[in-house]
Amino acid sequence: MRLGQRAATVTAVAWLAVCGTAIAADSGSSKSQPLVGTWSGTWTGASTGHLDLTIAESTSGAFSGSISVAPDQGSDYATTLDEVSVEGTRLTAQFKTPDGVVTITMKGSLEGAAINGTYEAKENQGGSNVDTGTWTVSASKS
Repeated sequence: MRLGQRAATVTAVAWLAVCGTAIAADSGSSKSQPLVGTWSGTWTGASTGHLDLTIAESTSGAFSGSISVAPDQGSDYATTLDEVSVEGTRLTAQFKTPDGVVTITMKGSLEGAAINGTYEAKENQGGSNVDTGTWTVSASKS
């Protein structure tokens, strides 16, 4: 192989490596972890309403997220998830209400194209149960 051909081959291999890495970085987390993304759905318990849930994965593999809540009775709010744990297709997430009085823990599993689960809302002072129920979300189209 001549020097010019070798340089061209090395350049082509390097370019493919860079492109492959960029593609993997761009789509890897959503392809490797099916729970990563934006989800939309409802919950039912003592209260009912609509929720939008976003789960993200950092390059270090840590999970984070946010939730927007629109109760059928009451005020809408959005907040960051305090804790997010993902094990395979199982999700556990926790967040506080805007006043900080109640902590909601959500647990769910990916079933087909939806995440279905249960939630429990407890007072932070004393730990009394405020509400329990079920929730379901599917991948958001937006």
